[in-house]
Amino acid sequence: MSDQRYTVCIAHGPSIKTYSEQFQTQASYAPQWKAVLKKAHKQATVSCQCPGTGCRLLAVRHMSDSDSFHLSRYPRTGAEHALDCVYYSPDPDKSGLGSYSKGVVEETSEGDLKIKLTLSLRKKEPADTGQAPEATGSSSGSGKATKPALTLLGLLHLLWNEAGLNTWSRGMAGKRGLGLVHSRLQDAADRMLASRMRIGDALVIAAGSKGFQSEANERKVKSAIKNNRRLLVIAPLAGHTEDREKTAARYLTITGFNGVPRMFLDD
Repeated sequence: MSDQRYTVCIAHGPSIKTYSEQFQTQASYAPQWKAVLKKAHKQATVSCQCPGTGCRLLAVRHMSDSDSFHLSRYPRTGAEHALDCVYYSPDPDKSGLGSYSKGVVEETSEGDLKIKLTLSLRKKEPADTGQAPEATGSSSGSGKATKPALTLLGLLHLLWNEAGLNTWSRGMAGKRGLGLVHSRLQDAADRMLASRMRIGDALVIAAGSKGFQSEANERKVKSAIKNNRRLLVIAPLAGHTEDREKTAARYLTITGFNGVPRMFLDD
């Protein structure tokens, strides 16, 4: 996923106004941009002006929990945008998404990805798809009908791809640190839904230092404990040392541990 944003056009009937990348992204314009999106929500036609093909229509989405507004592409329109556009995505029928079983990964009307996991994020539910889901890419020898679902490894692959971390660009050379990876994965997870929950609300990601990323991790941990939910953790394992080897049988040692709970291993 690229960070490149282009000018957008917002049409209220015959009245059309354009808004630059700077107006959309710079903090000094944030209150004005929010007001523009609030007015356009469910009322206006919004289109991206990137050098792609097709209509490139965008939806104005409202996040009620944070009272924020942002733009997203419509389902199956990502290929209309330019390759470097933030709203670009490959045609699902010509990309890895097409390999998922029907119903496992679907794009919603608001541009989110709705996924079915083999493991429910709510502890009281064995799985999103029933008691015995079949992991995507596996085969069942019992002959019983099973519902396909995405494994945690499959979810990691999907998150990595949607975050654009599976591609390289010259401008990213030397910049792929924990902070950037955290930000990209969080943005991707916020666009995914499972068990009527946003993956981003359950995803704890390695944070290189104390700050807003580690604080976000801590809030998610507290919320999971309060609401009896599972957490998903993405973090690199720490390098091997003799001291760490002594604890390896008890818990995982990771880098970027700020705000991440200690992960004990089952006996």
